[in-house]
Amino acid sequence: MDRGIHGRIKSLDIVDGDPSGHFRIRPTRRHGEYNIEVHQLLDREAAPQGYNLTLRAVDWGTPPRQSYKVVPVHLADANDNVPVFSREIYEVSVPESSPPNTPIIRLKVSDRDIGKNAQVFLEIVGGNEGGEFRVNPDTGMLYTVVPLDTETKSLYTLTVSAIDQGNSGTRKQSSAKVKINVADINDNDPVFELTNTTIWVDENEPAGTTVTKVTARDRDSGENAYISYSIANLNEVPFDIDHFSGIIRTSKLIDYESMRRQYILRIRASDWGLPYRRQTEMQLHIRVRDVNDNRPQFERTECSLEVLRSTPLGTEVFTLSAIDFDAGNMISYRMVAGNDDGCFNLDSSSGIISIGCNLVDIPTGRREINVTATDGTHFADITRIQFTLVHIRRTSGAPECRETEREDEYVLNVTVYDLGHPQKSISKVLPVTVLDENDNPPKFEKSLTSFRIPENALNGTVVIVLNATDADTGENGRIRYSLITETKDFKVDPDTGAVTVNGGLNREQQEVYELRIRATDGAERGASLYSDAIVRVTVEDINDNAPVFSVPEGYTVRVREDIPRGTLVIVVMATDADTGASGDVAYKLVMDEAADDIPPFRIDEHSGAMRTTSTLDFEERQIHTLTVRAFDRGHPSLATDTTVTVEIVDDSNAHIFGIVRVEDMDRGIHGRIKSLDIVDGDPSGHFRIRPTRRHGEYNIEVHQLLDREAAPQGYNLTLRAVDWGTPPRQSYKVVPVHLADANDNVPVFSREIYEVSVPESSPPNTPIIRLKVSDRDIGKNAQVFLEIVGGNEGGEFRVNPDTGMLYTVVPLDTETKSLYTLTVSAIDQGNSGTRKQSSAKVKINVADINDNDPVFELTNTTIWVDENEPAGTTVTKVTARDRDSGENAYISYSIANLNEVPFDIDHFSGIIRTSKLIDYESMRRHEKNNMPRSDSSHSEDFVSLPSRYGENVHTPEFIDFPFEVRINETVPLGTVVAVIRARDRDLGYNGKLVFGISDGDNDSVFRLDPETGEFKVIGYLDREREDEYVLNVTVYDLGHPQKSISKVLPVTVLDENDNPPKFEKSLTSFRIPENALNGTVVIVLNATDADTGENGRIRYSLITETKDFKVDPDTGAVTVNGDSIVNNRRIRATDGAERGASLYSDAIVRVTVEDINDNAPVFSVPEGYTVRVREDIPRGTLVIVVMATDADTGASGDVAYKLVMDEAADDIPPFRIDEHSGAMRTTSTLDFEERQIHTLTVRAFDRGHPSLATDTTVTVEIVDVNEIAIRHC
Repeated sequence: MDRGIHGRIKSLDIVDGDPSGHFRIRPTRRHGEYNIEVHQLLDREAAPQGYNLTLRAVDWGTPPRQSYKVVPVHLADANDNVPVFSREIYEVSVPESSPPNTPIIRLKVSDRDIGKNAQVFLEIVGGNEGGEFRVNPDTGMLYTVVPLDTETKSLYTLTVSAIDQGNSGTRKQSSAKVKINVADINDNDPVFELTNTTIWVDENEPAGTTVTKVTARDRDSGENAYISYSIANLNEVPFDIDHFSGIIRTSKLIDYESMRRQYILRIRASDWGLPYRRQTEMQLHIRVRDVNDNRPQFERTECSLEVLRSTPLGTEVFTLSAIDFDAGNMISYRMVAGNDDGCFNLDSSSGIISIGCNLVDIPTGRREINVTATDGTHFADITRIQFTLVHIRRTSGAPECRETEREDEYVLNVTVYDLGHPQKSISKVLPVTVLDENDNPPKFEKSLTSFRIPENALNGTVVIVLNATDADTGENGRIRYSLITETKDFKVDPDTGAVTVNGGLNREQQEVYELRIRATDGAERGASLYSDAIVRVTVEDINDNAPVFSVPEGYTVRVREDIPRGTLVIVVMATDADTGASGDVAYKLVMDEAADDIPPFRIDEHSGAMRTTSTLDFEERQIHTLTVRAFDRGHPSLATDTTVTVEIVDDSNAHIFGIVRVEDMDRGIHGRIKSLDIVDGDPSGHFRIRPTRRHGEYNIEVHQLLDREAAPQGYNLTLRAVDWGTPPRQSYKVVPVHLADANDNVPVFSREIYEVSVPESSPPNTPIIRLKVSDRDIGKNAQVFLEIVGGNEGGEFRVNPDTGMLYTVVPLDTETKSLYTLTVSAIDQGNSGTRKQSSAKVKINVADINDNDPVFELTNTTIWVDENEPAGTTVTKVTARDRDSGENAYISYSIANLNEVPFDIDHFSGIIRTSKLIDYESMRRHEKNNMPRSDSSHSEDFVSLPSRYGENVHTPEFIDFPFEVRINETVPLGTVVAVIRARDRDLGYNGKLVFGISDGDNDSVFRLDPETGEFKVIGYLDREREDEYVLNVTVYDLGHPQKSISKVLPVTVLDENDNPPKFEKSLTSFRIPENALNGTVVIVLNATDADTGENGRIRYSLITETKDFKVDPDTGAVTVNGDSIVNNRRIRATDGAERGASLYSDAIVRVTVEDINDNAPVFSVPEGYTVRVREDIPRGTLVIVVMATDADTGASGDVAYKLVMDEAADDIPPFRIDEHSGAMRTTSTLDFEERQIHTLTVRAFDRGHPSLATDTTVTVEIVDVNEIAIRHC
């Protein structure tokens, strides 16, 4: 207020409240006026309280004076912050059995803005092409929409977008990835590759012989897909099955002659799934094939007979007969000696011996021939047939078969008689000695024997002592044994026949031996005779092979530290060449007794599946080196060890909950902290301790998602600190963790749909039902507010927002509206932006009460009736309606006149009839009242009935009566399709005609107008239900006596195209291999159409756009037309439609194309890899990881790697490659001076049948390292 220079303002400055200099003061052109300007970019989030600028004004006076003023600055929010997800990538697992609407994970999004700028709307913008998931746009809860199937798709990667609700043009958005692993459940039965097959097996195969191998597949994964096999036959069968490989072997020697010749095995395949194992069965038909293992045997041997010398040529004198126990063998006969002159003929097939020469010319009186029988492989023992040639037969001629070696000496009494009388004689004894000839081959007691011997039998071990006998004597009967089969493993003693082991046996090299042993006699003269025996020796397995791992050098696997307990880490596999228990491999972990801790892993004894037993911690230990032992169950057991290296992958996504500082007052190593651990209070491992970079400082991190509802009391973490001193000292501290409630639970109604009934007479404010809602949160997050958000447009109801009681507001009326469906919303009272809500349906049925009177359609009318009508003649029909429902709307009728009238009424139909004959002259005109009665009230109707008279002479007659009426089945109701004409020559009422249908209209679809004769359609026609009616049309006159005429009227209902084709099945599924040829029929669809003619002729078409399949338009056969993929094919059946648009229906054919191994692996760098390494890297250093992918699935898509060695190269490259991961490491040290470049060939191959492979080159360039130090003198 000063004047002059003292009143001039020198400066205006900001002296406080703006530490970062966001504002400045600038003068305007007007004296004393200043602008406060924004000098730097403002950020409301950095200064949410705004600014309080302290301004100081200074004048030019002397002394200068100053004044201060505080100017508050409030910052309005600008939408300058994008929504931020709590993670960039979410990973979650959901079981495939989860029903629709299963909550999966809540996506937490924050926005530093306020108001609507911070209100975030979520939606799925990618990876959800099939609509399998949905996200609540407000809460961020992700749900399933449809049932999931691991076998169809096991991994989904969704892109979820978060967009705030700022003004249009300023909205910000961000996105996150959600990886959803569909966890497999055991929902698929194993399926055999062949469900019914026949296998042949030879007899005499030793126990343990492989018969066949069955294979089953399971579309599940993990242990749900592990399959074991068993034989489910109730009765014992001579077969067993390897539980894991499915190999079927014989369990005993099978003999075609003494055992069954066909077996039907029920093979069962069971998976290892939980909660129960699924299984399937197949039938395997095993037929036993006969092996020629029996020699023919003569039924009669050593036979002799007399033959007359006069026997003509060709006469049959003897028939040989031999049998063979083998099936189907044809026996033939041969002469081996004694028929050099051909005097006897032998038919090789029938065994008939006949005369082949003139026996008179034979000088000797006895002939002997040797014969044998053969089945083509084996020969019978030689037998002799002795013929005595006589002129006069002294015997019956029947052959005598006997053993010639039975008598070797005869003592004969020789007598000489004279012919005198008396006759004289003399006798003397004559000894006769029968000398031996070599006419008997040796005979074994058994020509086929089987024995079992362990493979560790020592040299000289006796397998069997064979015994053969020879009926001859002397040298002819002395037997020598020899081994005919070429083998060095056995020998036979030539004198004793003892078969002994002669070499080291090995069952894995040869399991069965068939030794042919020959017994040969001495034969003093001529050729020696012999016979053979077969000794089948089966080498029994002993436990002489240790298990061998599929990866002998050891396994390496990497797992995340945050995997849950019980997660499958790796499956190791070992095989054992032995059989039985000696080949049954089991697994166990070998513990290091010197180690302080127990590794957090366990291994399944049977499958080799290794799982975690507790949570892992990268900070505690990064690598676990485990020793796995594979051992068999033989006696003694043999074992092999391998190493499994488990590398723990760090999880850096944990959230820091608190910081703990630990101090130790000691000095030196005694004051250093060794560890800080959680030893109690966290049973599920939600927290973990991780050291920071500062000594003695540790972070308490949230390791797993917390849920207050699961732990409402919070946690009391017991921490243990241990120092490095000797002895180590420790200290404990309890850290209480209280969980603040997050509004993460939606209110839940006790039911999704409530149904209740309320009488329509209920007054306003009548309580109807209390809706119970619960919320697992606490505090205001659990306070629920209810309101009606739908179905209450007329305001008929209200709900108490706190108690949930539903009330009526206005009187209700069933006749106006009988059903209300309300939508009631429940929303909790959490902070804005976090509120959750849900809704339920309330169906309210308004129950009817009897609150309406019946109402006549006509309240006053006049009816004429002729005199002389008989009692019971219908006069008229009255009708009343009642707006109530149910029994309240049922109406009965009665006549309420006080005086008697000659009429009565049907109580239910309302038809009024005469009760007696009415005479115009003697009776008077009547008026009467009708009364329909209901449950509550009545109304009245007045009807007047006059009479007429006259004579009736003529009968009605039809005029141009139609021959037939043809009607389309879709004709509209009320259409006049014909007019029936008739006449009556009488006059007045006697000539007045009434038309009617007296019979044939059982469906009540026609009406014949009683006055005009118009023939109308009043009901819906359906040709498919009734295509023809035969109506009886009658015309009455109104004379007395009444006369009538009737005639038959055929009515034909014509077809209209009103029925679409119908498939037998609207959804079918088929599987087809991807190499199916063009033209392969997938399915023949069949659709039917109830229409006829062109309307019922069906044509098939393929609606789905694809060139892979086609459909025959006439037969409906779906065939392969090109390369196939998995898809649904929509097939349409369309009818012919004589008029108008054709009708159609669709069927879905789901064709799953089964994979075959038709893709070789493809390297990620097909042109080859090049890598440079220093020559001084240690052995085992990772050089490169090659990667190849295979488009096939299953084993055909499982890629393995190996190095292809150059056979011409002199040295072995100092590298090895991991079969599973493709990681190439050094196996020895490298030397630049020795070799600068290594060019390696790496082969990637799949495990399909047959396997496909691809090669690539890996060029390893060695980098020189200066190894010579320069020394200065």
